[in-house]
Amino acid sequence: MVVNYPMINIQFPGNAFGLFNAMITIASFDFLPTDKFYPQVFRTPEVSPYSEKLDRVGISGKFIIMNMGTLTIFILWQIALYPIYLFAHCCRQRICCQAVKNRLHNNLFWNGTILLIQEAYLDICICGLINVLSYKEFSWTHPGIVLSNIVTILLLLGVIILPLIVLFYLKPHFDQLRTEQFESKFSSSYSMVSLKGSSNALWYCMTFYLRRIAFAASVIFLASFPFF
Repeated sequence: MVVNYPMINIQFPGNAFGLFNAMITIASFDFLPTDKFYPQVFRTPEVSPYSEKLDRVGISGKFIIMNMGTLTIFILWQIALYPIYLFAHCCRQRICCQAVKNRLHNNLFWNGTILLIQEAYLDICICGLINVLSYKEFSWTHPGIVLSNIVTILLLLGVIILPLIVLFYLKPHFDQLRTEQFESKFSSSYSMVSLKGSSNALWYCMTFYLRRIAFAASVIFLASFPFF
């Protein structure tokens, strides 16, 4: 989260700001020049940045598919794997389809999806809130806007559901988290903590999520305050 400090009203010298920009690029896996080809691919309308502070860290629009940069490709690919899995499940009598289904299962239900949302948690919170707060400005008839709104809904649902899974499902079943049943589905959500102690260790996972939600909310909703 430290790399996102330029989003709030802290004055940095030019060389430090350049370093933060480089760190943000690395932390958000934004290694492709998406601003060059996304406008041609998604054809979303040109819009002004949500705020100058967000613009200077690369969040220069109001659509989540544009603001997430390279992560958008990973997210759309993960979403596209679900219909591929469904097709493979329907044709599972064929050996090749059964192999595809087995290969995708653990990734999609749910470790791979949890890991993707978790790694991009803060970016999803910030870019998703911007998209939600800006939706009234645009029509749902534009394909790029429709895609952005659908992705926003799915990702924000994931952002909300992840802490609930930890609190109301994993914590009560703490003693079973080392079993194959739980590790194959949910280990990504608690891999950051040690399971040798008590279930209170999972509160660290909760603070991981809540800190990012609070930071995103402060950046978006407190932008008019002098400090922000």
